Amino acid sequence: MASDRLSSRLVLTFTHDGSERPAGQFIAAVPPRPALAVPGLLTFPVIERPRSADWNLYRADTGERISYAGNTNLFHTRWRSDYELGDRLTLTSLTSFGRFHLAYAQDPNGTPFSLNEVIDKAGKVSSFFQEFRLAGHEGRLNWLAGLNYTRDRISDAPRQLFRDVDSSHLFQAVDPLAYVDANQLRNRTRVQTYAAFGGSNMPCRAG
Repeated sequence: MASDRLSSRLVLTFTHDGSERPAGQFIAAVPPRPALAVPGLLTFPVIERPRSADWNLYRADTGERISYAGNTNLFHTRWRSDYELGDRLTLTSLTSFGRFHLAYAQDPNGTPFSLNEVIDKAGKVSSFFQEFRLAGHEGRLNWLAGLNYTRDRISDAPRQLFRDVDSSHLFQAVDPLAYVDANQLRNRTRVQTYAAFGGSNMPCRAG
């Protein structure tokens, strides 16, 4: 959009990633406590070809089938407008907004055992930016002044599954129910930033 004094430009962007995460390749099992290793882990064959790699089909915590296809989306928009207040003064507005959603599952150990699968369906990022600036010139003097504001919101809650890790069953000899098969790391971050800026310059003439 443009007129004699106003010019404006809006850009919208959307991307989607539905691919699967890279799978791990099994080399060897070295559990700290071999006596507690899940049956079959110590004798699991070394994978020599990438397409021979194995993976875990079901979640250790719920028993549901694991979908390794990603569902990650990014939406971003930016808008710039310039308005000439006079022959020597311009007001500029810069606006930006982005929203990111992360969803994926990954089996990095290359075996059918539940050793360190990661399932993350709740990664989110939201970011907003706004800036107003005035720019002008007076003779040989050029100057710029403005204000901006940023708000970022980030949250995530990846879950790691490790039912077949030997250390998870360290105390089962005392209590059959004393085992660990999953953990969840929750993160929530809120940041707001305010800033003011300005500057000027004047070209020097030789002689």
